[in-house]
Amino acid sequence: MTAIAKQLDEKLKTWTPETAEQVENLVAEIIRLADAEALDLLRAAKARPVIIISREDPNPPRVLFVYVPLTTQNRGSRYEVELGKLSFLTELSVANVQAIGSIPLPRLERKLGQLPPTLMAKVKEAIKFALDV
Repeated sequence: MTAIAKQLDEKLKTWTPETAEQVENLVAEIIRLADAEALDLLRAAKARPVIIISREDPNPPRVLFVYVPLTTQNRGSRYEVELGKLSFLTELSVANVQAIGSIPLPRLERKLGQLPPTLMAKVKEAIKFALDV
């Protein structure tokens, strides 16, 4: 059992939430305990196509791009957007907005293509749903 899992297990033994806000605060605390370096290693394990969703910024404070990864594993949830047959992808794929991340410019390899505006609008709607904004 990882250190994070042990901490969570200990908290849950004695904790009974009274409000939704208390549950949200615990989830936020767990997220803050995540080891970002370990998450980066997991992401690096497999190169995959991504949709860059960052706004264009000629003078960003960091050279990072926010992305949504694509996957062939469609679970049929509202966190996924079916992309259909795109000429620059070899398989049917979905955009998985639950796995939004950021990536430095040197890790972006090459441009594969561009989403049609209708699909990009669906991706943005799924992001709004996922982030509850």
